[in-house]
Amino acid sequence: MAIELNGVGNHLSPRVRGGEQSTTKSSSGQPAAQPADSAQDRVQLSSQAQRMLAADHEERFDENKVAALKQQIEEGRYQIDPQQVAASLLRFEADF
Repeated sequence: MAIELNGVGNHLSPRVRGGEQSTTKSSSGQPAAQPADSAQDRVQLSSQAQRMLAADHEERFDENKVAALKQQIEEGRYQIDPQQVAASLLRFEADF
């Protein structure tokens, strides 16, 4: 059984596909009855997924900061700090 998440942001819509839960049709062409949900089926979100869902209620980005960064890049004034990039990558990888 696989779980498929469709949508972006607040519009996530989990669907289970595969296995015994696929739709079948009876001889009359009507969809056959589906088995009742099992009490054993469970979904567990990772800590990162939980943080992402919690972040949906916060502002996604600072538009003024993005505009300032774009301007710095266009003017060739944006400086990349390799130490800061490396530290951010290590923090990101530590979450897995």
